[in-house]
Amino acid sequence: FGDKLNMDGIEVGKHLFMRENARFREIGLTAAKIGGQLIMDGSTFDGQIIMNGTEVGQSLFMREQASFQGVDLTAAKISGQLNMSRSAFKGLLSLNGAVVGQHLFMSEQASFHEIELTGARIGGQLIMDGSTFHDKITMSGTEVGQDISMRDKASFQEVDLTNSKIGGQLIMDGSTFDATLAMSGAEVLQDLFMQKQAGFQEVNLTNAKIGGQVYINGSTFAGRLVMNGVKVGQSILIREQTKLKEVNLANAKIGRHLDLSDSTFDGPLHLGGADIGDSLFAR
Repeated sequence: FGDKLNMDGIEVGKHLFMRENARFREIGLTAAKIGGQLIMDGSTFDGQIIMNGTEVGQSLFMREQASFQGVDLTAAKISGQLNMSRSAFKGLLSLNGAVVGQHLFMSEQASFHEIELTGARIGGQLIMDGSTFHDKITMSGTEVGQDISMRDKASFQEVDLTNSKIGGQLIMDGSTFDATLAMSGAEVLQDLFMQKQAGFQEVNLTNAKIGGQVYINGSTFAGRLVMNGVKVGQSILIREQTKLKEVNLANAKIGRHLDLSDSTFDGPLHLGGADIGDSLFAR
């Protein structure tokens, strides 16, 4: 398709297929209604795809080495899953205010540039394992019903999870964060994992709430770890030769233990006003 394909407001009772090495330029699908699946697997999209306000009754597939420029899914509603695994997104991916009923997959060596997920709601998991994110990810105020998984050597730049709500675990094991990770005011219902040789720059967890445990084992923090006012339901475990600079736990409230065993601190450790329910280990 050599010119713009305009399908704004279209209604499709079942499925819409745009797959298997098809090639498109700009596509307009604003306020479209697709009763079944929307499948874009393996195709090339050389221009902007505008799907703001689009409703998909089942799942949206944008996977299998498909190639995209800018994609606008602002306020879209996808009843099933949104799967972007193994594809390349070379422009802005906007999902502000989008609703995904099941899981959002951005995994399996997919490649992304800037991503906006402000105020989005994801009913299942958000999975980013093993992919490369070349630019900022904004997820402030995002709600995820189950886990966020950002592990398996995924690579990130700046990530903003300010005031987000995560119904399960937040897992960052073995990945690299090359710019600020902002999680002030975030709520994680279960555990937070930042271990297995993960690498971080500055991390801000000011006033965050973690329902379970915080695991910071065997990782490296090249910038400050700011956790002042954090509330942790169980323990904070900073062990297994973790390397840190400045750590701020002032006014933190920790339900059980704070374990700093066998870790290296190359800057000050602030504990003024901290409330530790059980034991402090520093050996």
